Amino acid sequence: MTTISDNTHEEVNNEITSAPTTNPAHENIDVELENKLDEHDMASAQDHEEEEITADFSKHSLEQLNEAAVKASKSDDIRTAHLLLKEMRTFFDNLYSKTFNEALQHFIEQGNLRDDFAFKDEYLRKNFYEAYRTIQHRRAEMKALQDAEKLRNLEEKKKVLAEIHDLTEKDLSDVEMVRKSLEQLKDLQKKFKDIRNTPMESREELWSTYHVYLNRFYDKLDIYNELITLDREKNLDQKIELIKKVMELVQEPSLNKAQTTLNKYHEDWKNIGPAPKESSEDIWQRFKAASDLVYEKINAYRAEMDGKREENLVAKTALCEKAESFITYESDKAKEWIAKTKELESLFEEWRAIGPVPRKFNQSVWDRFKQAYNQFYTNKNNYFKFLNNERAVNLKTKTELCEKAEELMNSIEWNKATKSILELQDQWKKSGPVHEKQSDKIWKRFRAACDTFFNRKAGHFEHQVNEQKENLAAKTALLTKLDDLKSKDNVDEVLTEVKSIQAEWNRIGFVPMAQKEDMQKRYNEALNAIYGAFKMVKDEMRAKEQSSQYELMAASGDGKFRLQKEERFLMDKIRKLKGELATEQNNMGFFANSKNASSFIQQIENNLKNSRAEISKLEEKLKMVRGHLRNNTTA
Repeated sequence: MTTISDNTHEEVNNEITSAPTTNPAHENIDVELENKLDEHDMASAQDHEEEEITADFSKHSLEQLNEAAVKASKSDDIRTAHLLLKEMRTFFDNLYSKTFNEALQHFIEQGNLRDDFAFKDEYLRKNFYEAYRTIQHRRAEMKALQDAEKLRNLEEKKKVLAEIHDLTEKDLSDVEMVRKSLEQLKDLQKKFKDIRNTPMESREELWSTYHVYLNRFYDKLDIYNELITLDREKNLDQKIELIKKVMELVQEPSLNKAQTTLNKYHEDWKNIGPAPKESSEDIWQRFKAASDLVYEKINAYRAEMDGKREENLVAKTALCEKAESFITYESDKAKEWIAKTKELESLFEEWRAIGPVPRKFNQSVWDRFKQAYNQFYTNKNNYFKFLNNERAVNLKTKTELCEKAEELMNSIEWNKATKSILELQDQWKKSGPVHEKQSDKIWKRFRAACDTFFNRKAGHFEHQVNEQKENLAAKTALLTKLDDLKSKDNVDEVLTEVKSIQAEWNRIGFVPMAQKEDMQKRYNEALNAIYGAFKMVKDEMRAKEQSSQYELMAASGDGKFRLQKEERFLMDKIRKLKGELATEQNNMGFFANSKNASSFIQQIENNLKNSRAEISKLEEKLKMVRGHLRNNTTA
């Protein structure tokens, strides 16, 4: 059964055997490692806002996806490269499986076995997943380094906090001590700020402790309000500058960059010390308002994208409904299945052209389309499996017809063989089709055998036509000889010559069908003319003539067949005459007591006399035929 996996929408056709239900593009990857990386990415959302991969891979070929994957695996921006390859992997799996199944489908439809199939683009899958594993391991190494760095940073920040705590415990009773303490505090603040990433779970406690210590320090400096006020004013200036930078982000075209930079500015805000108390709330509201403008732009974009995803969901749901109409499709014609397949593939191309849907519907809507898609291909493969079995039976039938035709192609029994070959041709027409790969070959074999016979037959009868023309000329010459005998007086000489001419006439054989009746008529008329001239020997001559004809008939190649045919002819004629004789006798009995029926009865008696005489002659002929048949059988 041809299927498409969770990551692909592609088929395999033809012999059409069941394709694998697993994803042919699947390659083992470290799933546990992948999950850990995903968890790490979620935990690092504050440091790196989730990035939208804007690259469109839907139109890429396998080669282009493979090339892009190899390039990305070598990128210095490991995090972005990893996200890019995760997005690219879905497109690669889909396209690879589709291409794999199409190639397998075509391979099987050509009459090949599935186990013999070797996919030419398999190396692309290996290359792609090698690149994927490379970036995965690089990402894991980077994560390990980052985690170790965060732990180191945590310890460093704790040390800084300990130093700040020490400052809060110092005696700040003189200006020099305050000045030095403030300088130390600024250095420690910068040092604290410069130590960036720390474990997520420790950040809140760090910041809380940091601000507690700062407030405690500044509280001890109440006696030095001027210095404190000056420091807070500087903090205010820094925060005003940050607000300006945030406002500039509103015009930033790259929303990903705007998001990341805004996060950095918020971190900078936290690292700046407190502003004057009277300005603290106002400056914070200004910073928050500026940030909100950036967030509004980002959220508007995301809302727009969410709207498009909803539109895409509607479009893909409509395609699911169309695809589901293919589940119940049935046809007994291969061309119609192929045409329907193209329609479904057209829907699939539409599906690929549509963008993503809301994540919560992504799997369910794809599963719905995939189920309809796979079911159609299951039905199609079942049909072609049945078709191939039927074609195999048809091939066996046609092969047997070829063998029978080849047995007949050299036959000289023209009528019998012609009838048999015509029957074979009729059986050929009724037999079903075979696979295209065998169709032309088996047809040429059958036609060659038929053509061989009919060409031989045509040659034979062409020779026979010429022979019949020669026979016509010879028999015409014999008719001339018969005409010449009319002027002779010697009966014995005439009878001898007539017998010789009759023997020659029977020996010569057939004349063209168009002249056959005329020649026989002229022959009979010539003999009757001679018999008329020699009435005394007419009956004897005719009897001898008839016996001679049967003798020559028996001596011919198909003598037995011709004698049997003559026997049936005579028997039918005798039977018919006897039937007519019985009818005439009944008629005569019917009119015997009728007045004025004497002339009619006389006519019936004449008919009866003639019928009896004719029956007697026919029975004599029948005796002659049967005598020759017995002799022919004995011989």
